[in-house]
Amino acid sequence: MDEAEPLMRRALEIREKTLVPDHPDTYKSIEVLAGLLETTGRFEEAEPLRQRVLERRDRTLGPEHPDTLRRMNNQSAGLRKQGDFAQAELIDRQVVASTMNIHGAAHPCTIHRRSNLVLDLIFLGKLTEARDLLRESWQSDAERYANTTPRFALQAYLIALLEAHPDTPFLGQLKTLLTGPELPVTGEVALPVEIGYFFEAMREKLPQGSVEFLTALLNATNDSAKVAALDQFAAWRDQPPIPLDAPWPTD
Repeated sequence: MDEAEPLMRRALEIREKTLVPDHPDTYKSIEVLAGLLETTGRFEEAEPLRQRVLERRDRTLGPEHPDTLRRMNNQSAGLRKQGDFAQAELIDRQVVASTMNIHGAAHPCTIHRRSNLVLDLIFLGKLTEARDLLRESWQSDAERYANTTPRFALQAYLIALLEAHPDTPFLGQLKTLLTGPELPVTGEVALPVEIGYFFEAMREKLPQGSVEFLTALLNATNDSAKVAALDQFAAWRDQPPIPLDAPWPTD
């Protein structure tokens, strides 16, 4: 990271000097640098860069342009990592609505961005709405992908832990997904899915030991080679696979 940052800053400086104003490549450099700063916890330094990207979006792109939505999605991710889930929720609601207008409810981008909104809702205690969104995604006609579908069951299991209702089908269905035939990966959604920070943010609200188990589950959804490591957890060893068509609780 330390060696990469000066190269990123140099690339941005060169592009600003040599390209026309508002050139897309300049803003790609800004986003890359902002992402590095956020990864290293320097959110205050990243914020003006993110704001610059958003101002450019407002000047040159429409509200439902794919680049606009992608950058808004990145902005909300940065806010979640800072712990500002309320502001992230406002952005994610816009992103989800616009993405659905463009692609429909079953598109991988829509599914993925709804899952991001679910993170906001869980943290803010809006569990009923979060459950409803997950159920709609699970029951939709969306194709199953390794980097989207397991996340529904994982997030639903997280809600069950928060509500002290671990006896639900979610973990068993997740086991079916992770130990069954390998699912394809959609290029529409980044892999790995990086939400480990979210479990840490929820640590005080979860039963003891849950964060470590949830993190291991996340690692397994991102990399099938890590599924075997789940056997160290009794909850996983004792859980039989459950058919994916088993009904979810309605309340």
